[in-house]
Amino acid sequence: MRPERYKQVDELFIAALERQPEERAAFLDQACSGDSDLRREVETLLSADDQAQSFIESPAYQLAPELLTD
Repeated sequence: MRPERYKQVDELFIAALERQPEERAAFLDQACSGDSDLRREVETLLSADDQAQSFIESPAYQLAPELLTD
């Protein structure tokens, strides 16, 4: 990815994160101006961010205490 394109994707990703999830589709419609590749890149980052935030919602000792004891 060219540095200019990376910067564009990064800026849109950050701007999308600043909006409520239900506002993001309309924002991306306007911000991407029909550039489906750009939108796909930003949506991929948003999806990864959502998954990462829920990755460790509970401490390990609650999920699998038997793995932490002898």
